[in-house]
Amino acid sequence: TILDLGAEEFTSGRPHPMMDPSVRRQHLLALARQPQVAVILCDVILGWGAHVDPAGALASAWQEASRIAQDAGRSMIGIATVCGTSGDPQGLSGQRHILQEHGLLLADNNLQAVQFAAAVVGKSVPPAVPLQLSPFEDVTATAAAALSPVTLPARLPALFADGPRVINIG
Repeated sequence: TILDLGAEEFTSGRPHPMMDPSVRRQHLLALARQPQVAVILCDVILGWGAHVDPAGALASAWQEASRIAQDAGRSMIGIATVCGTSGDPQGLSGQRHILQEHGLLLADNNLQAVQFAAAVVGKSVPPAVPLQLSPFEDVTATAAAALSPVTLPARLPALFADGPRVINIG
């Protein structure tokens, strides 16, 4: 099961989980009660506007969920990724350390997290094919040609030409 707790059905009338991690805690505790759950993947997002200690909130919820599973005679594996930099107000290395201290495995990216999870349940994920990206100027020119007849100044992303536009890949 894949839940995007930032999706509209989970955020309607409430803050996004990166600001208010209480919805994640509720789901973790519910998942810990389900005997078929072996692995849980979570992401932690750092930066301005994110929770002041997202790793601490996840670690606390993870500890509670782990106890629920243990009390039922099971164990679960938690895998987390952290999206951020050392310049974020929460501090990348400190947030990673909190997760590790509380028993979560850290993956460097989402692909690695999925590969870890698949290995735990006896499956495998094919290796990723490296994505070939064009230089920024080529991407901008290609996007600009596809999206608008407007001539863009050098290095101006097409997203900002003639009103807001979004290209979501993934």
